[in-house]
Amino acid sequence: MEEISDLEYDVSASSRMIVQRMFIHTADNNYITARWLFLNQMQSDFFWLAAHAIEKYLKAILLLNGKSSHSYGHNIVKLYESTLEVGDFIFPDHFVRPEKLHHIFWRERTIEQYIQHIAEKGNFNNRYMLYGYSFSHCDLFKLDQLVWAIRRCCRAHKQILNPFDEEVNQQDWMHILKNYPNEWRLHNFSPIEKLLYENDRTLLKEIFLKLNYPFAPEQTESPNQGCFGSANSPLDEWFMYMENPSAS
Repeated sequence: MEEISDLEYDVSASSRMIVQRMFIHTADNNYITARWLFLNQMQSDFFWLAAHAIEKYLKAILLLNGKSSHSYGHNIVKLYESTLEVGDFIFPDHFVRPEKLHHIFWRERTIEQYIQHIAEKGNFNNRYMLYGYSFSHCDLFKLDQLVWAIRRCCRAHKQILNPFDEEVNQQDWMHILKNYPNEWRLHNFSPIEKLLYENDRTLLKEIFLKLNYPFAPEQTESPNQGCFGSANSPLDEWFMYMENPSAS
């Protein structure tokens, strides 16, 4: 085994900590806030923060596995495609309709189609409602499944546990996650873990757990009815005025 200096090991550990705090922790906060926005019928900002969360989780995977995330900007479609090339990550092949949603409309979308949907609706231009949006309850439930699956892979694919030991002890995280399909926790100090470890039933914890079947599969609550809606861009009516034959 090639000798690894103390300095090299310290830098590597420091880099992992920076990625955890700058990407995973902020992505957790974006995701928690996105859920709150959806449940309070503020879908425009829901899409905006959902796109942010997905972007940061995917960039964390690249960075933790020695890849650069510099050239992608906010393109979560390209980020997802590149992440698939990094290693054998345990990403879902498709979304699964939760059993408690048997009476709720469920629109079938592939993972790629959903990420494209979030990319379009969460585009930075849409902060100003340039395109408008349409939504349904599916958007929230699919985001929960996607975040649960991607977030658990925010680790080095293969990690050397003790670089100073002559007998290399290498941990294959993807192999572990395959063998333990319900394991998702990362670090006790990450926002989601800290939130769920709280003994008190705070408002923030309530919002995070509400209808969140991947992170809280034991819950029995189900939505009373489906949630649908749309909002056109404010520019639409002006285009309609201009198309009117009697327009000046």
